[in-house]
Amino acid sequence: MRARSRLLRRGVVLGLIVAGAALAQGVSESAVKAAFVFNFIKFTDWPNEALPAGNEMLLCVAGGKEGFSLALTALEGKVVQGHALKTRMIVRKEELSGCHVLAVADSEAKRSAELFKAVQTQAVLTVGEGEAMLEAGSLIALVSNEQKVAFEINPELARRSPLRISAQLLKLARNMRK
Repeated sequence: MRARSRLLRRGVVLGLIVAGAALAQGVSESAVKAAFVFNFIKFTDWPNEALPAGNEMLLCVAGGKEGFSLALTALEGKVVQGHALKTRMIVRKEELSGCHVLAVADSEAKRSAELFKAVQTQAVLTVGEGEAMLEAGSLIALVSNEQKVAFEINPELARRSPLRISAQLLKLARNMRK
């Protein structure tokens, strides 16, 4: 069991280091953030009733068709935990039905609270671009400073969520909020 835990921790750390190193090598910040989202998905477990084995995993994206939002659509077709990722660009909160992951670009900051609230009781991993997204109700916020991308997790939302987020991922979060 300890060996598995160490292996998992190394995998999480390695995945996030590679994503961070990519930014230093000239990969766009948006692509690095998309890689972070992919890793968040890899280290989160959904209840079976919310995501049955073999079903597609729906990544819903709120934001324009550039930057972070566009980078997330490049994840379409990738397989994670045995689920093929499908992406859906959303405009209205009514389009959130069936989403397993909700990623909100900073361009949608004004309506982010409404979007996060619409899925708060469901098994939906919420990721927002920008520090203010935690206050708006996102479980995870991607933050950028000095050519680096990091992430913060709202531990209270993590505890209440029906999702199981890897303890190693929780430990790697910058400035965990209480």
